[in-house]
Amino acid sequence: MKVLKVISVTFLIFMIGYGELCSQTIPKLPPPLTLEVSDDDGYESLEVSALNFVIRLTGLVYYYQQYAFDEQMALELERIENDLEELLMAGDLVVNIARLTTIQNRFRITVLNAISYENELIAEEEKSDDLFSRINEIKRTGNRVNISSSNQSPVIKNGFEQIEYAEDRIEVKTGRSETFSSILFDTDYLRTADFYLEALIQVKEYEPLIWDPSPGIIFGSGSDDNYHVFKMNFIDKSVDFLTYNFGNLAKPDYRFAIEKFNSPRTGNELAVYKEGNTFYFFLNQELILEADDLALYGHNMGLYVDSGLNLSVSNFYLYQK
Repeated sequence: MKVLKVISVTFLIFMIGYGELCSQTIPKLPPPLTLEVSDDDGYESLEVSALNFVIRLTGLVYYYQQYAFDEQMALELERIENDLEELLMAGDLVVNIARLTTIQNRFRITVLNAISYENELIAEEEKSDDLFSRINEIKRTGNRVNISSSNQSPVIKNGFEQIEYAEDRIEVKTGRSETFSSILFDTDYLRTADFYLEALIQVKEYEPLIWDPSPGIIFGSGSDDNYHVFKMNFIDKSVDFLTYNFGNLAKPDYRFAIEKFNSPRTGNELAVYKEGNTFYFFLNQELILEADDLALYGHNMGLYVDSGLNLSVSNFYLYQK
């Protein structure tokens, strides 16, 4: 079979084209293979045609194996290759001609599904690149508000053991409270405008007063009763999106597991980008969630802090057009 593979791949380089062989994406499938047999051909000619069919199909399978980008695709191509080897070992391909068509269909479905999935990934990546380009533009040209210094008269809920303001940093510590604490800053943000809100949150210490104490950012608040929260759970390694209406947690709330989580002491960046009626939520510049038509109750932004946390919050900025 190794000799067969070499012959087939050489043939396929000319059939599909050297340019596609060097491509990083899955090459387009050539037309389906056919058995080149006429009515006048005898059994021996049919056997030769079936053999050529198997050789060409095996070469295609071997060729596309290098583009298998996940375990499922790789396993299915390996199964197809093994089925073709078994047919050759059986020695009577004419009897199994119907199976050749079935195997080719399996192969084509596997590759076409992979191409479709890859195209979706490419489109998503292009969309993400364009999104970050627009975010960089609003950060470059928009009006930047340093929320850390907007501490003239913040609205504080449930108290803190410690709140210290610096030029580009807020140090907060919560005590043994039965609920979370919050700080809201008046930003004079125009609710109809686009904005980008970001904060780097470092967990210096925490006490296990509740399971998975979580810090986060608040936006769209008109009072201490109506607002949205985007927060991180550094023990559970997930993020939450919550909405509070008149002080009560609205349903549903959303939780997303996160694989790439920085250590709590190093800090994790939370960010919200509003563009038109769409909101994008990021952890460490990775898009986690999209939401449409969220009600913005007001222009206050702030911090959400569960009990037992000692935090340092920096790069707490609001960019607005």
